[in-house]
Amino acid sequence: MRIDQLSFTRFIGAIFVLAFHYGNNVFPFNGYIFSIIVKQAPSVVGYFFVLSGFVMIIAYNKKKDVLFSDFIKKRIARIYPIYMIALCLSVSLYFLFKMPLNYTELIMNIFMIQSWFPGSALSLNSPGWSLAVEFFFYLSFPILFAFYRKANYKIISITIITYWVLSQVLIYYLMSSGFDKGFPSHSHDFVYYFPIIHLNEFLVGNLAGLFYFRRIESHINRNYDWWILGVIFLLFLVFKHPLELNYFDGLLAVLFVPFILLISLNSGAITNIMQRKIFVFLGDISYGMYILQMPIHTFSIGLFSHIYIENEQVQFYLFCLTLIIISAISYKYIEMPLRNYFSNWRFSKG
Repeated sequence: MRIDQLSFTRFIGAIFVLAFHYGNNVFPFNGYIFSIIVKQAPSVVGYFFVLSGFVMIIAYNKKKDVLFSDFIKKRIARIYPIYMIALCLSVSLYFLFKMPLNYTELIMNIFMIQSWFPGSALSLNSPGWSLAVEFFFYLSFPILFAFYRKANYKIISITIITYWVLSQVLIYYLMSSGFDKGFPSHSHDFVYYFPIIHLNEFLVGNLAGLFYFRRIESHINRNYDWWILGVIFLLFLVFKHPLELNYFDGLLAVLFVPFILLISLNSGAITNIMQRKIFVFLGDISYGMYILQMPIHTFSIGLFSHIYIENEQVQFYLFCLTLIIISAISYKYIEMPLRNYFSNWRFSKG
């Protein structure tokens, strides 16, 4: 099962991440409203984690169990080829600019474990830290799914909500006690990038998926356009008045979950627009946009400067267009063929 209208939300999130990294001085992201959102754009990664947890349940809810080997091969086929292309491009920059390469960090990145080692989470291709976290979720999901199949829904809910609350208390304590020494530091990497810290987001997404099937899937879809806009407005208010809270590690799940559920159940104009093929496709290629952003930006800016395109706004939008084109090509000719190949591949039983 797939809920197409959710796909485009990934693209919107990816655009704001790009604006945070490279376009915060560019119109319209330097305007009053958009600048408030862009400043909090790193919390979009938390949305991706919650959405990932939700989508995993949507995809596998009808199954009795999740075979670990089959599940992992499909996940690897989905994320690893483009991840490795992005890593290779990033490594090539070290040789191009004659910078020293840390081969220990290279091995960490190849095996997607860099986020487990504070000080190395952002090494080589910095967006890759979140893929290391996501891969941890994938390794955990078959075990979690077995628990969901055996346990009572009430027990599941209490367990996940308790874990989420305890996670937020721990994160608040670490932040308020001065544990985080700021970027860059090992303590900062632990608070912001350590996989266990982000597990609460994936679990809450799982719970939202279970709630969708067990409580409201049978309800007739209705027009929730105004409810969706209401949640977006609440998000804007939260971004505008952060109150020194850390939104990066799952606190915003209280708004991300209703947003995801409302989008999934909506039959109004917002969903009708987001279900159009072009927007679904943009959502599908957003992973490539996210993981390729750093090396493509470095190469693009070098090229633009070489051909005397020095206007920051022009550079940013040309970079975005280049990134979208490359991501679309990689999705069609690398991601999809490999995913189809691995879907027909079986592990040897011998």
